[in-house]
Amino acid sequence: MKIVVVGPFVILVMETKCSNVSKATSMIRRLGDYSCFVVPSISLAGGMWLIWESFVTVEVLNLDSWFIHCKIELMLNGINESFVLSCVYGNPNFSVWHIQWSVFSLLKPQNDVKWLVMGDFNEVLNLAEKQGGRPFNYLKAMPFRDMVDGCELIDLGFMGNTFTWKNKQKGCRRILERIDRSLANAAWMLRFVNTKVYHEMATSSDHKFLIIKVDNVHVRLSRPFRFEAMWLQDSGCSEQVRLAFNVDTVGSPSFTLYNKLKHCQQNLQWWNKHIFCQLENRFKDIQQELQGVQDSIIASADPSDELIVEKQRLMQEHNVLLVQQATHWGQKSCSEWYKFGDLNTKFFHTMVKCR
Repeated sequence: MKIVVVGPFVILVMETKCSNVSKATSMIRRLGDYSCFVVPSISLAGGMWLIWESFVTVEVLNLDSWFIHCKIELMLNGINESFVLSCVYGNPNFSVWHIQWSVFSLLKPQNDVKWLVMGDFNEVLNLAEKQGGRPFNYLKAMPFRDMVDGCELIDLGFMGNTFTWKNKQKGCRRILERIDRSLANAAWMLRFVNTKVYHEMATSSDHKFLIIKVDNVHVRLSRPFRFEAMWLQDSGCSEQVRLAFNVDTVGSPSFTLYNKLKHCQQNLQWWNKHIFCQLENRFKDIQQELQGVQDSIIASADPSDELIVEKQRLMQEHNVLLVQQATHWGQKSCSEWYKFGDLNTKFFHTMVKCR
């Protein structure tokens, strides 16, 4: 569902725990009309999937079990763009990642080549990026810090909560860290000045989604009235229809029907704007509320039962809105598919793109 909402042109999935390349490829094809490159996991450790849209060209330049180094070419805002992308998984074993960062430095392209680096580095850069567990170890982080400095990489920053990973423990055993990040060189920063990175919650993972938006300018075009199938999931919709059809109208049967339908449209537009609200705004609001509760839980050494209950309530409402989003996108695909509840089929995504 996140893929549908965000609409990324390149997707990186990490720690797949899938060692079977054929199985991984089959799963990716169910997401839609995507191309992919799969690095299988070693047993249940690691694994990476690089997935991209059909209008993107990807050339793999180098790879290992823990990185994919490639060249990306695409049309962005009417301009042909190209840059180098490095996807990285830092091994949690210190004896391994100490060597990893020395090797990774060898991938540094020429300074005039735009370079973006992203992934799960399994290491923090400073004290502010860690909470709980063992204190921040500067010497342990030195190889990673030296690699970032040596490659002349700049942290792209983020919008949202600092921490991207949690160990799902409570009280004194809880650990929060920012181990997932995006970095870029000066050439990238100068070319894509509007780049923003968003930390967005993932209710089914101990890591957050990292969404990189190179250009966040959206042009919205007006469109004619359309009845939204997702309205049917709210009792207020049927009430507005009932009120519209109860309006007394004098005239022929066809004129009467026309007039009632016109009132129905006006009622639903008003109800959607002032009561039901736009789905995007409601989803954004509930995310902000949930983020606030999560921040309060993080800030408290021993979160209260009220906070935990509120978090569960907001997560339930969040899931309801996800279902409404699925209905909305299913209607946009002009198919009967969405009635059956599959959120990620190739058919669904193909139909949406055809629109």
